[in-house]
Amino acid sequence: MSGKEKKWIISLIMLLLGMLIALQARATLAALKTRANPDHENFLMEYTSRLQEEKEIGLRLKAQVDELESQKNTEIKQMTFYNQDLDYMNELDRLKLMAGLTSVKGPGLSVIINDATQSSRVNPNDSIVHYRDLLAVLNVLKTAGAQALSVNGQRIIAASEVVCTGPTVRINKYRYSVPYEIKAVGDIDLMYSSLAESEIVADLRDYSIQIQISKVKEVLIPGYSNDISRLISGLSYYDPGQDGAVPEEEAAGEEAEEGAAEEGESEEATGENEG
Repeated sequence: MSGKEKKWIISLIMLLLGMLIALQARATLAALKTRANPDHENFLMEYTSRLQEEKEIGLRLKAQVDELESQKNTEIKQMTFYNQDLDYMNELDRLKLMAGLTSVKGPGLSVIINDATQSSRVNPNDSIVHYRDLLAVLNVLKTAGAQALSVNGQRIIAASEVVCTGPTVRINKYRYSVPYEIKAVGDIDLMYSSLAESEIVADLRDYSIQIQISKVKEVLIPGYSNDISRLISGLSYYDPGQDGAVPEEEAAGEEAEEGAAEEGESEEATGENEG
């Protein structure tokens, strides 16, 4: 075999070998591509699924945030209403305290009044305690700044009644006989000196009526316990502005303005006469 034939055979073998290598490489790439596509699709599907799950979680979290925000706003409104209600309740408690509808305690006096044990008076009525005597003592204590008063456990308020009912005294529709105990909360020294030096106490003692005034460190006075509505059942609200009535302050202001105007007119007239 000549050298040319050998070269030709070697070249042919190399060509065939190259073709085989190329075919093998193409087959390998095709096989790899066939295996790779399912993995890629699975990855995309898994990624898409996770993304959807995250999106749903995000939506649920947003819904929870919205719900919490709504609850917060509701609680803020409730707190606002609660604070308003609390203000109203505090104001109501203050008004009830001022009206004498609540029990109170504080330093004060205890005043016990009883009929005379014996009397040289011709008129026996002068030896017993009358409702007007109780009213006089109550008025002295009020003038001395008593902030709360009671008679035999009955709270004395603006609408209370202290009236004579024969041998007894009716207080807040309940009848009581001697002895009468008046309790007062306020400035102890001022109330004591005012009452001890009052004309009513001097008169009572002059008639031998027994009266004992004691300073008490803490006096307990109950609130008015009856139905207060019956004491004001005949009253109705009245607005002075509805019938054209002018408040006193405005009326006084108008009178002052009219007086100033009349004075000005008088001065002008005087000036003209002098001229």
